[in-house]
Amino acid sequence: MKIIDILVNIANHKEVPQKIKYNDAIYVYNSTDIQTDVILNSEVEIIEKERNTDIEQLDPFNYDEFKNMTSEERYKATIEEYCKINELVIALNKIKKENK
Repeated sequence: MKIIDILVNIANHKEVPQKIKYNDAIYVYNSTDIQTDVILNSEVEIIEKERNTDIEQLDPFNYDEFKNMTSEERYKATIEEYCKINELVIALNKIKKENK
């Protein structure tokens, strides 16, 4: 049996072996054991790969530039703007979560 299967069983309140042997050591699981309970219910911090949080500014178009663009150029410019807006929303949501 894999350790992940044991953890899944614990999480789903299913039957769990009381003793397991791992790396020549025997471990005893007792659901009322405070040490086991503390370890399994401890909070952990998820560490994500560092991302560049600087968001590039878009060069603004003036009306004449936008008017003289082809429809394909306008579409591409609009998509780029939406992508930048989405980056801002993601960054703001991350800041909100960190400040809770």
